[in-house]
Amino acid sequence: MSPISTRLLPTLGPVSGTGMMLNNVLGAGMLSIPGLAARSAGAQSIWSWILAALVVVPLLGVFALLAVRSPHGGGVIHIARDNLGCWGGNVTMALLFSAVILGLPSIALTGGYYAQGAFGLPAWIGACVILATATGANMISARGAARIGAWVSLGVVIFLIVLLACGLAGLDHAFVALPSLPDRQSFAPFALVFFSFAGWEIALGMSEEFRSPARNIPLAIGLSWGLAAVFYLLCAFVVIGNGPGFWNAHPFLDILSHIVGDRVFASRVVALGAVIIVWANLFAALWGVSRMILRSVPLAALRHERNGIPVMAVSLTGAIMVTIVAAATFFSIDIARLISSAGMNFLFIYGLCAIALLVSAQDVIGVAVSALALIVILIVLFATGSSKIYPLTASGLALAVTGGRAMLGRKKRPGR
Repeated sequence: MSPISTRLLPTLGPVSGTGMMLNNVLGAGMLSIPGLAARSAGAQSIWSWILAALVVVPLLGVFALLAVRSPHGGGVIHIARDNLGCWGGNVTMALLFSAVILGLPSIALTGGYYAQGAFGLPAWIGACVILATATGANMISARGAARIGAWVSLGVVIFLIVLLACGLAGLDHAFVALPSLPDRQSFAPFALVFFSFAGWEIALGMSEEFRSPARNIPLAIGLSWGLAAVFYLLCAFVVIGNGPGFWNAHPFLDILSHIVGDRVFASRVVALGAVIIVWANLFAALWGVSRMILRSVPLAALRHERNGIPVMAVSLTGAIMVTIVAAATFFSIDIARLISSAGMNFLFIYGLCAIALLVSAQDVIGVAVSALALIVILIVLFATGSSKIYPLTASGLALAVTGGRAMLGRKKRPGR
């Protein structure tokens, strides 16, 4: 058995940190959501991508200010608990973990579907293999895992550049034009699109492992946002520009097939790239989530460390994700619905973090950033037509459990 320890080693610098954050953000949405969004709102769906990219800027400012102040493996859960007490911390934990158990398995299943189309594997088996290998790579060593993350991120970027170049070569000029002013339908797919820009809230679980966090955390957040925004907007532009025939759940497979004239070859190329992207995304997410479990769940069994890796927390995280993949497959849960539900949870989490910064701000910058973030979040919450039932239910259950525990604690005090 590994020794009982909670140490996390400072293995992330500006390059590896940016790569890991980028891995957290660039996931299955890169290959499927642009087509699904275009199918929902046509060429006007580009406005959802622009809005999503802009909305996260003040929210990332909130994350950067709070993470620099207190780098901690608990990430957003620690931020909320430290500034809003156990009530805020428990609500944030419920929102995050209830989003993760939907979002990460849906990403793995997307990779599984690509593997199924190219290699004949059942989708759920492909998804489980991706999760199992990503979990195993997380347990090599802290420094080894950081290097793996950086190299895989580079591979993802190279693949996307090649794929986008092929897409640009096949543009239908009838659909390459400035979109008209946005209307309500333009933002119909916003919740679906917004999930594509989620990931930094999980990446904050890595903040304790940054070298020189005051410099490297804001740098990694800023660079990863810039790269993610450019890639997502280019993907949306390419899918829209290739015309309605490509507005589906597998636009880049269709685009590459059209370019090379061989669907079997194209499916294998896209499948390989998709699996790499999904693997990188899940590798980074398992890293961040396992740290938040380690720091937020008070179980001694999770505190077994080897080479700077919390092996029990990583193993538990991977096992939970594999279980959810099997359940989602058995009950035939719609992947688009999974991603949309999880996306709304992240808006609630961003709101709690903004409140945490507002109540603890020590200067005008902190107040201004948190206030702007809250305004943006409220506008988005009321403007989007997506259901809020899932995050409200998770929040309500967390409040009920916290309140129940508080009442039991008072009854057990002497003299009561």
